[in-house]
Amino acid sequence: MPVDIIEVIKRSTQGATEPFICRGEDGHVYFVKGKSAGRPSLIKEWVCGRLAELLALPIAPFKIVTVPPELVALPSTLSLHALGAGLAFGSQERQLVSDILFGQSKMVPLETRRDILMFDKWVRNYDRTLSAHGGNPNLLWALDGEAVVMIDHNNAFDVEQDAPGLAQHHIFGAELFEILGDADLRSMYSARFDIALERWAEIVASVPNEWHFADADQSVPTSFTLDQAFAVLCEHRQERFWAW
Repeated sequence: MPVDIIEVIKRSTQGATEPFICRGEDGHVYFVKGKSAGRPSLIKEWVCGRLAELLALPIAPFKIVTVPPELVALPSTLSLHALGAGLAFGSQERQLVSDILFGQSKMVPLETRRDILMFDKWVRNYDRTLSAHGGNPNLLWALDGEAVVMIDHNNAFDVEQDAPGLAQHHIFGAELFEILGDADLRSMYSARFDIALERWAEIVASVPNEWHFADADQSVPTSFTLDQAFAVLCEHRQERFWAW
């Protein structure tokens, strides 16, 4: 069931979509992406979140949230029209976290580094970059547990990038060459992806119908579809996915 938003606290200044920081009726604080983020972004966030959960990856808890029209209509300096009323995507706030630093990346267990890297390759999420010169990792570092937390997948399913490019720019890209050169690792990840895709119909059914349309009247389909997402997710079954 969607979580009702009862308060808009402020708007984040981080991230291209600048989500709204809101309080839900369940007492949790959420980074909410709504109208201004665009419906394709909401679909991508939800699909990637569900797939990450199925793969047991360390993604921040997330929910579909409901923004009441009366909340958006309240006088505010926050440009609430950009949030919009209706169903939105909410990523739950995690306490005691900060953006991961390049020096902390090697503190992440090898298996986790590989899992996140291959997940991003699978869903074509090339928006997790970090080097000694900076970047945008979209990974948080939990100060209380020395663990990573994955966020922000609104740019998934979009960009074609070859393996050397991914290896160069991804925060965990150094692990890619070994994975692609190891038949056992390739087989293991391919099998995990196939198992996750067995739940595809369930994921499709869970996407709010209104997200498939660009307009409130639901007459104009969005530029991004679940069929496009599924085609991308099946590419691991082709040899070129594993080529350097």
